[in-house]
Amino acid sequence: MNKTNMQRIYELKEKPILTPKNLLDNIKLENYKGINYGKNETGITCTLIEQEHASIVKHFYQFDSRDFLIKINSFYDEENIVLFDRKLELDRLLQLYDINDENSNKNVL
Repeated sequence: MNKTNMQRIYELKEKPILTPKNLLDNIKLENYKGINYGKNETGITCTLIEQEHASIVKHFYQFDSRDFLIKINSFYDEENIVLFDRKLELDRLLQLYDINDENSNKNVL
C-alpha cells in the first residue's frame, strides 16, 4: 500500500475532514441559496441548497457527535448521488490494504 492510502485511512479514522462550521462559508458563494442545520440521533445534519444552472441541488450532510463528516448525499433532478460515505471509503481502503498485504506476504519466503 502506498503512503497516500495509509494517510487517507488515518484521516478517515482520526480527522473530521469537514465540520458543520466549515459549511457556513459556502453560503457566501453566489450559487448557494440556503443552509439549514438540525440534529438527529447520529449528530448534526446540514442541508445546503445550491442553484446549479436552472436546477436546485440539495446537499445533505451528516455529522457524528464529534462533528466528523459521515456522509454527503446530493439530490439533483430527483437523483440521489452519494458524494461521500466515510464507512464505505474506509472499508474500501482497508480492503486494498488487506489485498496488498496478502500479495506482499506471498513473495516473502
